[in-house]
Amino acid sequence: MPDESNLATESNTSKKTGDEKTRDPREIDTYKDRTVDALVGWSMKKLDLDKSELRWRQFKFLFWGISMLALTCAYVIGWNNFKDMGKIKGDYVSVVGVNGEIGQGTDASIANLVPALEAAFKDPASKGVILSVNSPGGSPVQASTIHDAIIRLKKKYNKKVVVVGEDYIASGAYWISCAADKIYVNPNSVVGSIGVIYATFGFDKAIGRFGVERRMHTAGLHKGVGDLYTAEDPVAVKGLTTMLQEIHRRFIATVKEGRGDRLKPGGTDLFQGDAWSGEDALKFGLVDGLKSYSDVMTEEFGVEQAKGFGETSMFSNIMHKFGLEWIPRFSSELDEASSGRGRFE
Repeated sequence: MPDESNLATESNTSKKTGDEKTRDPREIDTYKDRTVDALVGWSMKKLDLDKSELRWRQFKFLFWGISMLALTCAYVIGWNNFKDMGKIKGDYVSVVGVNGEIGQGTDASIANLVPALEAAFKDPASKGVILSVNSPGGSPVQASTIHDAIIRLKKKYNKKVVVVGEDYIASGAYWISCAADKIYVNPNSVVGSIGVIYATFGFDKAIGRFGVERRMHTAGLHKGVGDLYTAEDPVAVKGLTTMLQEIHRRFIATVKEGRGDRLKPGGTDLFQGDAWSGEDALKFGLVDGLKSYSDVMTEEFGVEQAKGFGETSMFSNIMHKFGLEWIPRFSSELDEASSGRGRFE
């Protein structure tokens, strides 16, 4: 008896064969053509993409290759000439700038100026050192330390130091300038301000209006002197005044030692924090003359070239360019006020 499953299979096979026989051959050819066209189209697009990517890779390779070749040629052929471009031919004087507020973290700080001064003095080809000063003053600690560094370097390298003052050569800036052999300014420069100041704010009455109470605990009777939010203690203020007077005495001694018998007060007390124009400062002997930067180079050092030492930050240059030098100072004062610290100048 025949197997039914085999019969079913043979029936399906014969039916399928019959369908294939009845399908139109043109239909099969059309399907094949479409498939081939699709494959060819995809291959062409892929090939175009690969060509584009290949061209970009070739361009990058060529660009970097030419760049490296140019740099290599510049190094091999012209390195010696390139290396000498920044060198000054002939005699020159070293220049160090004292610009802006004198204090920690500024361009005119111990950390920035002392290394610049050491390099300027150490330069064997330099005929001397010019301090280009344009500063209203600042920290007595920073100013006195920079002053002492100049005195030390003068003795070590036996080189003349001349200050050329610009807009301001006052307070701590004048303290530094007294280390120089000579000081020259513009007739309109602001000179002097030989005094010391401690400045802060007082908000004790203001916070009282809002019902705010200041709570401060100290070990030491006058540890909280200068606190913004408590009333001033007369005894503590007296002690603070004594400290200011001691700093002032050292400032005066530095000026007298640096200027010597060139000082001509003529009955005027030069040490009460007053500032004068460059022309009046010359009458009092606080400066040695009214000369420009170029005049000082030629007349004091016999040169017409200068080599700068030390760097000014990009931030400071931008502030100066747009007349915004007051912003860092104001920000510093706010920081000191908010922390309860005062400002010594």
